[in-house]
Amino acid sequence: MSVRLLLENRALRRDYQSRFEFVLVDEFQDLNEAQLLLLQIIGLPENNIFAVGDDDQMIYGFRGADVKHLVEFEKRFPVATTHVLNTNYRSSRMIVRHAGWLIHHNGDRVPKDIQPRREAQPGRFEVSGHTSLLEQAKFAAKWLAEHKKQNNLNWRDYAVLYRYNAYQFPVAVMLDAMGIP
Repeated sequence: MSVRLLLENRALRRDYQSRFEFVLVDEFQDLNEAQLLLLQIIGLPENNIFAVGDDDQMIYGFRGADVKHLVEFEKRFPVATTHVLNTNYRSSRMIVRHAGWLIHHNGDRVPKDIQPRREAQPGRFEVSGHTSLLEQAKFAAKWLAEHKKQNNLNWRDYAVLYRYNAYQFPVAVMLDAMGIP
């Protein structure tokens, strides 16, 4: 709707185009066609667009996001320059290595060689498949209990991170069932 309004109403379009000198787009890889067109309209005539994105983290394909928008960014915006951030500051060496191996098999991406930060811990990598969220939560709770016992640590040394809010309930149930705060 907003794209149509801007395309049909020249005064409104010019108002928005003159309103912003620079446009910052975070998570650019998740834009769908309509959002990309909106960005292109608003960015004119200067095209002072600063986009941050990672083609290896595109998760909104179900709503029209297309990795080609990022892969072909310089075709759409020919004056653009690309700066690849090759250092992963969040993960251990083992996680970065295994993730890099897996991601490298994806042919539709911007080539990059991600490395862990110099002082990254060696880390540990383990894959465990489960048939349900509850089974995943049970595995995680058992792992935490065993790891704490083996290493004589405190519960404050642990955290459970999840990306999707639906994971919260099964994890909380299993932790509670095992007496884990």
